[in-house]
Amino acid sequence: MFKKVLSANYSGLTIAHDKDFDNKTHREEAVESGMVTAEYALGTVATTGIAGILVWLSQQEWLRELIADIFKSMLG
Repeated sequence: MFKKVLSANYSGLTIAHDKDFDNKTHREEAVESGMVTAEYALGTVATTGIAGILVWLSQQEWLRELIADIFKSMLG
């Protein structure tokens, strides 16, 4: 009745638990799933913010001149 079984959680670690506590294990996995989703959302927001900064920088005249000067000095 208290047979130990192995199950994998989302962090890649293997844990032993009692079969009678499967409902608790499923609840823990559901909580972990939400945390993973939140991490993806945070990563998406951070990536979008960095992309916005790069677009803004690419529209600046001083940056264009700097890049042109660098290539002129390398090629010329």
